[in-house]
Amino acid sequence: MLEILRRKKSEKKDVIFVDLSAGVCSASSAFIFVLDFISQKDQTMADLKVKVFVQDISDIALDFGIKILNQVAKGVPFEVQIEKIVSDASRINIKKEIGENPDIVVLAFSLYDIFRDDTDSMISWSDKILKAISDWGIFALVEPALKRRNSLFIMKIRETLKNYVIAPCTHYEACPVLKIKDDWCHFGTKWVPPLSLSRGMNLIGGRVPEINFSYLVLSKNKDFSRWKNLHRVVSHKLEEKGRIRFWTCSSSGKNLFQILERNIGEKNSDVESVHSGDVVFINEAKERNGFFELDQNSEFKIVDCLFRHDFFER
Repeated sequence: MLEILRRKKSEKKDVIFVDLSAGVCSASSAFIFVLDFISQKDQTMADLKVKVFVQDISDIALDFGIKILNQVAKGVPFEVQIEKIVSDASRINIKKEIGENPDIVVLAFSLYDIFRDDTDSMISWSDKILKAISDWGIFALVEPALKRRNSLFIMKIRETLKNYVIAPCTHYEACPVLKIKDDWCHFGTKWVPPLSLSRGMNLIGGRVPEINFSYLVLSKNKDFSRWKNLHRVVSHKLEEKGRIRFWTCSSSGKNLFQILERNIGEKNSDVESVHSGDVVFINEAKERNGFFELDQNSEFKIVDCLFRHDFFER
């Protein structure tokens, strides 16, 4: 996203963000929140102009969501213009609706609501949205982590449009996880929920839900393919007595890695803070019976993180 923002700034053009099937605009609110965080860190981003288009079939939901979005956008150091589109997401013609190709399009937690189990329609629709975005644009889909439905939708869309994938995959090859029975591509992060949510769940005898999801980011721009031949961590760090283990997915498949704590040194110290969703560089791992072993000569480097916990440390 940073590359898109910098490019739009250098061209002195507006950033166009489209939130499809927006509901109460949670994806748009998250985008403004993250953009505000980036602007606080990088003052050159403060003079951006952002056009946010929120689309949904429910006018009432959009009106409520826009009120929330206006509160989130209050006080940010950049201009935010919000417009609503009341329409059917499955039939939307983005360029016709907004008059230009958007830079960022997001569909969050809505694939099943729009298409039910019709994955062929999901794929053709996703292809149409991908073609409508700008040459440097991205199209992001996020779904709940449900292996027999929502996550499977994401994986099947990814398989057909694999030549355009920029995340979570680090490659353009066939999806290794689709070949594994009872496995599915998903990510999760540990979090400290608001006290009000914890109290509410306690009152009804429930527990605070974990943040688990599947996602896919597509782009026509091959400059985003910098992750090729690297690994995406697809499990939490598994700490056992005397060793650390974690799973990765890459062009070589889904693999288990292990390092003994006594072998952690300068070349591989990043392994101590590895997290689900990280993109990592691994070199000199030895193949064992069912896993790969890192030793004191192995290189391990976290290249990028899916989760940035400092977003909430303000």
